This record gives sequence, structure tokens and C-alpha cells, in this order.
Amino acid sequence: IEKANMAVNHLIQEGRLHELVSVVVDEAHMLADPHRGAALEMLLSKLMACRDKCSVQIVAMSATMAGLDSLSTWLDAHLFLTNFRPVPLTEHAVFEGTVYVKQAQALGSVVADPEKILEESRRLPVKGKDDKWSLLALVSEVVREGHSVLIFCASRHAAQSCAAMLSKELAAYVGKPSQEQKAAREELVSRLIPCTAAVMLPCETLQFVTNSKVVCDAFTGVELLLD
Repeated sequence: IEKANMAVNHLIQEGRLHELVSVVVDEAHMLADPHRGAALEMLLSKLMACRDKCSVQIVAMSATMAGLDSLSTWLDAHLFLTNFRPVPLTEHAVFEGTVYVKQAQALGSVVADPEKILEESRRLPVKGKDDKWSLLALVSEVVREGHSVLIFCASRHAAQSCAAMLSKELAAYVGKPSQEQKAAREELVSRLIPCTAAVMLPCETLQFVTNSKVVCDAFTGVELLLD
């Protein structure tokens, strides 16, 4: 958001805002964020204030935002609502090693017991002394089925710690990668590093990928578990 705001400022100062055709705001509910919402609101306000000098199309998207009528009025935009989802979404929660599934997964279905939104599903086996969130059990069962996993962490440090833990212990549960897989992952990381402006940790990231399919993005706090 901050970088986009700076880019728009430069375009305005240089009289080049007309070169901007479309602005897509994903996760538009960030407008309500107490820390970063003001920057996004400033960005959108500038674009709307300059509409007499340029014709920038603003596309704002959110799956969780309330007050859509107010937002569309403020942006002078058309409101489009859809419940279409190409891939079914199921929600689970894990607490103290127990997996709970959320009731009423289907859109519009009625919860049988409103007081029991989460229903106990199964217990996870204990794996790894440093795995307080049962990630090893969850990740290994998905990886063994041949699927990919995306893990979001709250901070850069949490991402690095989680990636280190998975790198150290995951191979014992899913098996070590072949030489071809190692080579493919190392080649992928070599292409990812320039794209992230060298904010990743090259040596550690390569080690993570080589050992256990883990790419740790130290800037965004995101880990990718790769096929």
C-alpha cells in the first residue's frame, strides 16, 4: 500500500497520472485497518480527486468486507456481488492437537446447533517438540497426498522459525526429495530471489527448499511448501 501510494504521488508530481489506466485493490477491507488503512484511503482519495484529469478505473475486491453500499457510493462505483467459488472452501480449527470442522460449510445451509459451530473431527499425532501448533502433522498429511501447502505467519521472525522447524523435521515424515526435485527447487529459488528484491534469505532459503519443500519469504512472512 505504501509503495503504491508513493508511486501515485510521483505520477501526480510529474503530471503523468494519465498513464495510469487501472488500479486493483485486493483485500479492500484493509481500509478499516488501524495501521495501514489510512494510507489506502489516501491513495484512493487522490485517484478520485484527479478524475477530472485522468480516467483511472478503480477495482476494489474483498471477500469479508462489510458496508459495501457505503464503499461503492464513496468510490462512485458499481457494486458486484457473487457467491461463486471455483474450489469448495472448508474451514477447520486446531486447538491443543484436536481438529475441529466448522458446521454449515455449504452456502446458505442451516447450522443444526447454533451453540456448536465447531464440531470435533479428529486428534492429531504429536510430532516434534518445537511444533506447538501441530503444523508437522497437518503439513505432512497434505504433502503425502501430493498437494501443496501455503502457510501464513504473523511476522518475519515467525515465518523464519516455522520454516526452520519444518526444514529440520518434515523430511522424517514425508521422505527426502530426489535429486531432480532438489535441482528444480534450487532453480526456482534462484528465480524468486531477484523478483523479491533480494529480501529473501538466499542460503537459508536454499537449505529449506532442499530439505523439505519450504520457501521462506522473510519480507512478507510467508512460507511456501512446494511440490
